Amino acid sequence: MSKEQLQTNNTKYTSLIQTLRRKATIGEDMLQQTINSTNSCYYLFYHYDGDNIDYIANLDTSNVTNMSYMFNGCSNLTSIPQLNTSNVTDMKFMFAECESLTILDLGNFNTENVTNMSCMFNLCKKLRRLDLSNFNKKNVTGMMSMFLYCNNLCELNLSGFDTSKVKDM
Repeated sequence: MSKEQLQTNNTKYTSLIQTLRRKATIGEDMLQQTINSTNSCYYLFYHYDGDNIDYIANLDTSNVTNMSYMFNGCSNLTSIPQLNTSNVTDMKFMFAECESLTILDLGNFNTENVTNMSCMFNLCKKLRRLDLSNFNKKNVTGMMSMFLYCNNLCELNLSGFDTSKVKDM
């Protein structure tokens, strides 16, 4: 299957999940089956308008490789549940436009395989504190606009940030 076909299939799956989740007709089992079949959370909660998505904390995301746009545009979210990110390679736009987040705990994120973090926190206008000191950035090549329009970010821990492979910053 080509990259374009896989991306089209992922978009179809995530659009279905979004529609069903908004209508509150999808259960965790169906959500898990979809994630397992695509190994992707690409656009999964894109523009979800709720303030809480704790129900995904029990989902197994250990095989997921793509979390790009996962929470993009979730403007009412106030917290993000802990996720297994050990195989994720793409986190671009993951939290972009999450305008209600003030503090984001990513202490358990395994970013060892991530190559793209571009626009990851773009437009997180209320985000005040972010600690990325545990992030393994050794494989990251894309960090373009990672903190663009994070106007209230006053505590940012980037200690140990390895940007030696970054091509876009």
